[in-house]
Amino acid sequence: MKRLVVFLLIVLNYHSTAHSQIFIPDSLIKSNKITFKVDEQSVYNLNNKLHGKKQKTDIDPRLIFVNIVKGTILTSFTQTFTDARLKELTKERGIVLILDITPDGKVAEVEFRLLNKNTLLSAIEIENLEINLKKNVSFKLDSALTKDGVFFGQSIFVTYQGILERNMPEF
Repeated sequence: MKRLVVFLLIVLNYHSTAHSQIFIPDSLIKSNKITFKVDEQSVYNLNNKLHGKKQKTDIDPRLIFVNIVKGTILTSFTQTFTDARLKELTKERGIVLILDITPDGKVAEVEFRLLNKNTLLSAIEIENLEINLKKNVSFKLDSALTKDGVFFGQSIFVTYQGILERNMPEF
């Protein structure tokens, strides 16, 4: 009987920690295909070339985006997380996505600002979310603003509860 109780405690503890990740600043986190760099504020793909570079910021952001395809953000989250997993993640406030957008409207890079240092997200989940965001999200940009070939940054605050309820994040 004691063995069964100990076994159950181990299994239950594993389930609660198997999806969590402690992100230590100045460390690297490896997932299946992507290595992530952790800094004081964010987690990002080590291969990101635009991270930390100056973006086009002297334009009124309301003029940049002619058409934002919002449903694709929701699609990216629902392809990455099951509803049961999203329900577990609602213990956290949410996540801030920083999307670097190319002049043709594609997401080139994603930076994740985690609001909890000891997040419930795993590196593999972050990898899958990055892949899905790059695959699903696109923007239609005003061609007059993209003629110089600059990229744009867009921050999006996403709550897991909002995704679970199929409410779109606000831009």
